[in-house]
Amino acid sequence: MGLLDIKKSAKTAILTRRSSKDLGYFEDEYLDFFSTKSRSPPSINLATYLRVSSLRLCFDEFFEYFKNERVQFLCLGTGLDTTPYHFLETYDNVVCFDHDFEEVMKSKAQIMQKNKKFIELLPGLRASGYYVTSERYKMVPFDLNHFDKISVLLDSGISGTLPTLILSDLCMSHLKTESSNKLLQWFADFFKGPVLYLCLEQLTKDGEKNEFEDITGWISHSSIDYPTKESQTKRYTDLGWDGFHIKFGAYFYNRLSLSERERVLKIENFTQMELLDNICHLFFLGFAFKNFKDPIFFDFLFHEISATDSKMVSLGNDPLPILAIGRNNAEFAKFYTELSETPIDCVPF
Repeated sequence: MGLLDIKKSAKTAILTRRSSKDLGYFEDEYLDFFSTKSRSPPSINLATYLRVSSLRLCFDEFFEYFKNERVQFLCLGTGLDTTPYHFLETYDNVVCFDHDFEEVMKSKAQIMQKNKKFIELLPGLRASGYYVTSERYKMVPFDLNHFDKISVLLDSGISGTLPTLILSDLCMSHLKTESSNKLLQWFADFFKGPVLYLCLEQLTKDGEKNEFEDITGWISHSSIDYPTKESQTKRYTDLGWDGFHIKFGAYFYNRLSLSERERVLKIENFTQMELLDNICHLFFLGFAFKNFKDPIFFDFLFHEISATDSKMVSLGNDPLPILAIGRNNAEFAKFYTELSETPIDCVPF
């Protein structure tokens, strides 16, 4: 599988977030429970910030739109991610379904049971076998490669009629396409209420070799089998979704206020704007949707950005040649190799 196996990837994801959080790129009061101190290169810290801030913008739009209804959040391949806890703390109308492999979820459950912060967040939190559950938080432990295990999700009590946000932060892209397509089609068929599938994935220009994947060892099957925006859109509509929008990271970065962009660039005196431009045009957010009666929900994806400044990246909503990423291969490879071996005391696997 390359430098990172499945278990190490959960640690790597949380350690890069811990690095960005500790430096002040964003706030997350739950990260310390699942991680130890770590330090990433400035470009990785900035890329992590971009992912977190972009997703949070989309989350806020969804929950604001359905603020008067009970809603569901299903986080696929969540690893040690803390997103569900922020939702539970911020929105009193959400039920969270937290998914990953059994071993990962067991570790997460042990950490939650040991810290009163989670008891305070979730009154009534209790053990359920090796896992934990409450009225508003459900663990969903199974391997997405085994479609027959989807019954675990059904047994958790997920509803097919409530407005539902599904998140895949790279998770589904690493499945073989046959497996991910089965799940995507099942989601489109099962949910009769408004459902938004929000995915963070990667695309390169004209099928260019993705050197970032070579470094981390993960293969994005979806970008191999669906290498263009057009083929990505057709994929989802063929699987039963009403439509699909793509926005690259550049859109979300450039939408930040000038003062916010200046703030994050100043944290580590980051000046490699070509590298940032590459990163912003490698990762994209995809929005597959169904049963949304009012298309006004998606207006936030189409704000016109007319004024430009020196702290912005290029405006296009397409991949760019990843030349600057290639020039930093040695640094990235060394970092990910060392990080994948970093122990986290609170995580036994």
